[in-house]
Amino acid sequence: MDDMTWLMILIGILSGIILSLIFFGGLWYTLKHMENWRRQWILVAGSFIVRNAIVLAAFYFLILQHWSALVAAFIAFMITRQVVVRLTASPENQTTVKSHGI
Repeated sequence: MDDMTWLMILIGILSGIILSLIFFGGLWYTLKHMENWRRQWILVAGSFIVRNAIVLAAFYFLILQHWSALVAAFIAFMITRQVVVRLTASPENQTTVKSHGI
């Protein structure tokens, strides 16, 4: 592989980590603040649309650059998701998270 391909993979990995933190951080924020909203469906639907639009637009941009960037971003996105789930699980849910392999 040439240097440009490695650069695209590195950009993909960093993008995947950032996108995962934005996506799942936004989900966490939405769920934490849902009880303060009178019409909760607006918050949930709006958050879903915004989070998905950001991630899909970024993945689209990555595929325009190089296919390896998209693959690296997707893998980094999923790995970061696993890390975030483990780090944010409450103590009473730690056994559930570990037993289900999440």
